[in-house]
Amino acid sequence: MKFSAILASICFFFWTCSVPPESVAKKIFAAHGGANFEKVQEIGFTFVVSTPEKELVRRSWIWFPKTAEVKFTEGEKEIKYDRSRLQESDQETEAKFINDSYWLLFPFHLLWDKGVLLSYDGAQPRPDGSGPLRRLSVKYPAEGGFTPGDMYKVYYDSEYKIRYWTYHKSASEEPTRGTTWEGYSVFSGIPLSLQRKGPGGTFQIRFENVSIKP
Repeated sequence: MKFSAILASICFFFWTCSVPPESVAKKIFAAHGGANFEKVQEIGFTFVVSTPEKELVRRSWIWFPKTAEVKFTEGEKEIKYDRSRLQESDQETEAKFINDSYWLLFPFHLLWDKGVLLSYDGAQPRPDGSGPLRRLSVKYPAEGGFTPGDMYKVYYDSEYKIRYWTYHKSASEEPTRGTTWEGYSVFSGIPLSLQRKGPGGTFQIRFENVSIKP
């Protein structure tokens, strides 16, 4: 019995090491319609953050990936800017856009973002108690970008759809935040998770008014 357990552990170790994390990232990218994103002319969405007590954030975006133009609405505020020619006055809005679009389009960033360190962790229990699911860890470089040194642990199913993730600020051992990935809907061949729930329903993120025009 003890020998069998050791043998299983050895087999799991070598099997985990034999899975290239880059291939996992490509499969997650593909499962979320990555090839179809190349055709996208316009994507619109409203980013909503709420707790059981109140709504905290509501920001609407229209992004034109081919031209880098962005339209932003928050309350009475409306802003248009060009991501390829950022002005100092655009920096605050751009930071919000990166945050909000990252939540929605994270699977594509697995291939879009440069310098990330990927590691395949094998089957792992989901932090919310269900699972297990396979896990890919994504660590950003220590310098540059909006999340230097941060890490994400992505839990995905047999179809390479993300079902849960945790965010680790400065690559901390304990997660800073974790949410489900649920409420998938397909837009022009691109499956998007439109609802994320924090532990115990403490907060949730929703994406409303989502549209994709190829």
